[in-house]
Order: sequence, then C-alpha cells, then structure tokens
Amino acid sequence: MPKSFDEGNFSFEKAMKSLEEIVQILEKGEIPLQEAIGLYSKGSYLALDCLEALENAKQKVEILSKEKDKFIKEAFNEEEKCNLKNS
Repeated sequence: MPKSFDEGNFSFEKAMKSLEEIVQILEKGEIPLQEAIGLYSKGSYLALDCLEALENAKQKVEILSKEKDKFIKEAFNEEEKCNLKNS
C-alpha cells in the first residue's frame, strides 16, 4: 500500500542511500523472488518520494536578479511571482 509523502519526516539523503542499497542487492540476483519483489516495490516508493521532494525543492527556488541597482527576489514560477508582486 503506497504511503503518502511527508516532507517533514523525509530525508532525501537517507532515501537515496536506501535506494542505492536496494539496487545493489537486486543487481546481485541472489535473493528469493518474493524478497526481490518486495525490495523493488519499496524502491519504487522511495524513488517516487525522492521525485516529489525534488519537485518541491524546485518550486521553492528563488532567483536573485538585479533591477535598478537593487536585488529583488524573483519567484521560480509565475504563480509565486504574482503572489510576491501582490504582497
């Protein structure tokens, strides 16, 4: 059963380390099929969580740009840009 992504309790680095370990185990091919399927499933969910974490980080990126000798924060996407202008 898929778990919901919880950014507050998620460590990208730990998830990537777990994924690397899972890949190494699966590449050896020395475990029983059922165990391999379980590890593959766990790895799939970890990969999805990592992708979601990266997307969340991407949305939080702000670009500093220089405008009339002042540095301003410019939102990464258009929606955030509108919110900053209206603040």
